[in-house]
Amino acid sequence: MPPNISVPTPRIRVGVHTSEILREADDFFGQAVNYAARVAAAAGGDEIVVSSLVSDLVDSAEFAFGELREVEFKGFAGLRRVYPLEPA
Repeated sequence: MPPNISVPTPRIRVGVHTSEILREADDFFGQAVNYAARVAAAAGGDEIVVSSLVSDLVDSAEFAFGELREVEFKGFAGLRRVYPLEPA
């Protein structure tokens, strides 16, 4: 790489949800997959967010969550709750 050229650091976003999915060969589909995609879309750059179900299931002594956000998910009625995962 030539000197004086900066390469931007990629900013990733992660969403975590858990639910039963439908699987056919190597393809995963169904409402749970769509929901997980919406959770990921609710994250900002360099952020991890989890669905309210995940926040209810994990041990809060090991994970710290930020302030609740209520967001609309395309294809799902009403507001949905997501929580940002705070750095340790």
